Amino acid sequence: MNAPDATRERLLSSASDLVYRQGYEATGVAQICAAAGARKGSFYHFFPSKSALVEATLERSWTEHLERVLDPAFAARTLPEQLQSWGDRLADVHRSHQQAPGGRVHGCRFGNLALEVSTNDPVLRDAVADRLEAMALYVAGHLLRASERGEWHGEQDHVVTEDTAAHAARGLVAHMEGLAVLAKVTDEAAPLHRLGADAARLLGLASSGSV
Repeated sequence: MNAPDATRERLLSSASDLVYRQGYEATGVAQICAAAGARKGSFYHFFPSKSALVEATLERSWTEHLERVLDPAFAARTLPEQLQSWGDRLADVHRSHQQAPGGRVHGCRFGNLALEVSTNDPVLRDAVADRLEAMALYVAGHLLRASERGEWHGEQDHVVTEDTAAHAARGLVAHMEGLAVLAKVTDEAAPLHRLGADAARLLGLASSGSV
């Protein structure tokens, strides 16, 4: 990696970490540059604004989330196992943040940013919305495959379509975000362990004896 590329990567990494730990508004360009060991001139060479930099961090955050949480969780054999692993892996990630020196549970980085910028930065708001929708569509794909295996039959045993799977998956992502808020305000990762059982109930799996 050449020097300009390395500088850009340091800016992305520093911005991602600082905004996640202390919030978008509390993080300034000077602080990002100091953490990255970069000059302000370098910052503005790569990014026209703090907003543009943070938008760029979302792609790497999404890739990390896929690799660390979603892909391994949904590699499990059955839908109930996948849902439980989803919550457990999220809890493990948040617990690792808590156990770092001076650390605490910070919540979902996508949800945090959405709450902070949704009313005053439409570009970042839309970028975060795209990531949350990507998460829902990822889960929806696995709901469709579970339906094909006969593990899930939709609401009241209706035929499962892409639209019904996406609707259900958006509900699961919304519930996950709520649990992440609880984890953040209590500084405990434990609420996220409930995601598997809660998701199963929301999908009607528990009542059908699948969990």
